[in-house]
Formats: sequence, C-alpha cells, structure tokens
Amino acid sequence: MCYDDTRAFAVIAIRNQGLRVWDLRSGSSHLIQARPDETAYALTCYLMDDMLAAVTVNQDGVLRTWNLQHPREGENSAADPGVQMVAWAASASESLLVTGHVDGSLTAWSGNTHEGRYRIPGATGAITHLAATMAQQGSVILGGSADGSGWLWCDDLTAEPRRLGPVAKPVTAVTVADTSAGLLAFVADGQGTVRSWDVASGAEGVPMGPHDNGVQALTLLDVDRGPRLATADGNAGMRVWDLSGEVVAMPGSEWVNVIAGGSIDGQRWLVSGDADGVVRLWDPDHYICIAELPDPHDSPITHLSFAGLPGGPVAVTGDRLGRVQFWDLARRQPVVTIWLPADCSGLALSAAGALAIVCEGEVFVLRRSAQ
Repeated sequence: MCYDDTRAFAVIAIRNQGLRVWDLRSGSSHLIQARPDETAYALTCYLMDDMLAAVTVNQDGVLRTWNLQHPREGENSAADPGVQMVAWAASASESLLVTGHVDGSLTAWSGNTHEGRYRIPGATGAITHLAATMAQQGSVILGGSADGSGWLWCDDLTAEPRRLGPVAKPVTAVTVADTSAGLLAFVADGQGTVRSWDVASGAEGVPMGPHDNGVQALTLLDVDRGPRLATADGNAGMRVWDLSGEVVAMPGSEWVNVIAGGSIDGQRWLVSGDADGVVRLWDPDHYICIAELPDPHDSPITHLSFAGLPGGPVAVTGDRLGRVQFWDLARRQPVVTIWLPADCSGLALSAAGALAIVCEGEVFVLRRSAQ
C-alpha cells in the first residue's frame, strides 16, 4: 500500500493474472495483466510525482517496474526478449532511451515515461554495440552490427540509416560524440582497427590501429589540443590517439577492459573498469592513474557508464556475476550496489540519473531518488 496527502492505493499480486490496483479513496480498481512468467512473488509500490508505480520480483529473481496507471505499454521493463544493448540520448529538455535488438532493429522509448515511441528498422544483422548522443540536429544513434557494419541514424530516426563500412567482422565497440572537430562516429572492427567518420560530411578519417588484442571499448575526450580517442583492449591496456591516427599516450594499466569519460563544468574525467575488478581514475590531460577506488568487483568489469549528475560525476559498472555498482567519483567511493539475477549484459546512465540495465534480454530502468 502507498499513500500521500490526497491519494491512497493498494496493490495485490494475483497468480497467473497480474496486479490488481485499488484506489482506496474511490473504491474503484483495475487489473494490470501480466504474462505467466511475470507472476510476482514479492511486491512493493510507490508514488512518484504523478505516477503510481510498483516493483515486482518473480520466482526467477527477475526485477520489473510497472506504471500502474496504464496497461502493458506503460511497463518500465522494455520486455523484448531480443534486446542486446541500450543507450541514452539526452539534452536539457529531452531524453530518449534506445534499445538494440537481435533482428537488427532499434526501439526508441520515452526517457521520462519509458513508453515505446516507435521501432527503428535498418541493420541487416544483430545490434551488438550501441552509442547515442543529442546533437544540434537532434538524436544521433550509432549501432554496431553482426553484419560487420556501423549503422548511423540521425535526426529522423524513422528514416533508413546510413551504413558505415563494411568493416572486418565482428564490430567490437562504437562511440559517437559532438566535439570541437564536429560530430564524429567511431567503429572498432574485428582486426583491432578503429575507423572514424565525420557525420555531417560522411568523410572517413584516418584508421587507428591495429590493436594486437582487439578493441573492447572506446571513449572520446575533447581536450585543449583537440579530440582524443581512448581505446581499451584488455591485455595491452589503454591507448590514446589523435585524429591523425598517431598514438599520443599509452597509460600504465595493462588490464583496462572498459573506459568512459567526459567533461563536467569545465573539468574533464576519465575512468576505467579493469580485468582485476578495480575502477581507476585517470588524469585526462597527462594520462596517469590518480586513484584506485575501494571495494573492487570480484570478477572482471565488463560494462561501464559515466554521467555528470547534479551531485557530481557518477560512474556505474557491471560484471558477469550480476553486480552493478554506483561510484561517486568526486569522493572516490562506492555508493549503491545492485545485484542482478544473472550477468549484466549492458548498461547506460543518463544525465538525469536514470540507469538502464540489460539482463537476460530485458531492459530495466531505475530512476534516481530525489533524496
């Protein structure tokens, strides 16, 4: 049961039916239908602004959040069994959650209500990697596909995407960012080479690589000397490239799995999640490790997302044991731990503090508490 000064609701989980929602002031009720695998074995509900929501756990330990004022399409869990990857595109006034699927399509969801807006067709292979940003011309999405291509959707997301490549299979990492040199897209291929494109002109840049152990992650840094691309390849650590294809730095850690970074209020940040389970902070101008954060993961970190929130910069990491960890980077401390029923196969943190997690082919969205 949940209530505030003007409203009171009770929610009952009914096996093989769904959730029955009672308005205790009016006495009316309605049923939110559920699939058999969604039968709730644990339930809590809450009021948030104008939304009544519930969190349920089924017998397999899968967590779902529900908008109880609407039928199935209002469910916060984007329950598409083919979801592979997830990304946010957000500006000060708009937020878009994008999911990539095994059939090569994408789905765009409202970042505020999590209701599906439309399906985006395009790629001819499963979407295995995904990146997104909000540029002057609108949402820009870059997908890496099992067909050995990067696929670029700009502004009109319902239009056919632009194909970048083909590149050597498989695509291993992608990123897209609006920089001082323009809007740039990067695709890492199966031979350990990173290829780049100017989104506006379509011109291809100078290749970066090869990396002997392949490329596991990319992040773009806009420093005083111009854009720099940081790449992670696991066994050989991190490299930093300029757009001419030259290596400008090779920081010391040998086991960098994933990397992320950005600029917040004029201060640049670079963070890595490593094969030894440790989260490390780096000086983004001199590329030296400045901190190893406490309470490391017990297995290699496989996913990392970074965002500047009102309280300061935050990173989120995930591993194959199902641990998802929030980190306060300014205080250099872990702050919140979430345990999933299976390994984390994708995560993305929005600038508004909403976390999207991919687990067992489904997407779960957690919102930041007002406190």
